[in-house]
Amino acid sequence: MKLRIFPFGRIIFIIILMNCFQQDVISQIIGLERWKQPGLFFGAGVGLANAQIRNTGNQSIASILPNRKASISGSMEIGYFFSKYFGLTSGVNYITYSSNLYIDSYQDQYNTVDRENESYELQVLGYGIAEKQHVDILSIPLCVNIRMPINKTTGFHFQTGIHLLIPMNDIYESSGTFTYKGYFPAYNVLLENLPDYGFPTDLRIASDGELELNPLNYGAIASAGIDYLIQKRVQVTFVAFYDKSLSDITNYSSIDEFHLITEPGQLNSILYGSSKTALQSLGLKLSIRYYVSDYTKFKYYYRTYNKRNLRKYRR
Repeated sequence: MKLRIFPFGRIIFIIILMNCFQQDVISQIIGLERWKQPGLFFGAGVGLANAQIRNTGNQSIASILPNRKASISGSMEIGYFFSKYFGLTSGVNYITYSSNLYIDSYQDQYNTVDRENESYELQVLGYGIAEKQHVDILSIPLCVNIRMPINKTTGFHFQTGIHLLIPMNDIYESSGTFTYKGYFPAYNVLLENLPDYGFPTDLRIASDGELELNPLNYGAIASAGIDYLIQKRVQVTFVAFYDKSLSDITNYSSIDEFHLITEPGQLNSILYGSSKTALQSLGLKLSIRYYVSDYTKFKYYYRTYNKRNLRKYRR
């Protein structure tokens, strides 16, 4: 009987072949690199914008000429990236909206009574009417972030969403020159140039007060720009932004009852007579973000056939 010799050479050859195949698989997996976007970040920024209060006139104010003013804004943000491309951002923004309005000419008439309780028609003529409006807004945004990496340190990003607008300070200052006339139909007489009786001519009036705004408004916001990683956890962003309120910010009951002059020496705000008032700003902003984890590139080792634990290392 012939003794069979176990083919040890063949077995050793198979073991070497399997080991080489396994090393090749691992090396291919190591070659697959991808970004590990850090999740949580905090940031702060400052911006410069043309921020204005947009007033749309009614019939009694045919033409309102606005003048935009530059404004400084500040912001604090908190965000989270779910992936390499997408994330969410919220926080608080503070910006001042200002407008200088001018009305070349104005006229109005309405029925009222004098000191002796006699009915008459008050006719008001005005010119050179100027008003400064100033509103400080605290906004709370909720935005979606979309980022497109260019390389390891730089990327384009786009941000859009909605924000709640909370007025913090709202005042106005007005001035103009006015002439008062009174027509008494019972006597068929027109009184004018009688300042002692409440009918002055070319009277210069200046007034100020608080604007009546809704306590809570909402709007849309969008920005686009570029970011640059200056350290492992610190990123600088530079963006152009645009935001606009989507609702009427005023709390006036009816513009049909609007009168710029309701009593001698008192000017109401032009905002009172606007059919719609909105906030709008367009500007540039510089921000710094701090990431809780390093903004670095990772390689991943997946489980191999011998079921070793998943390992990773920093490049």
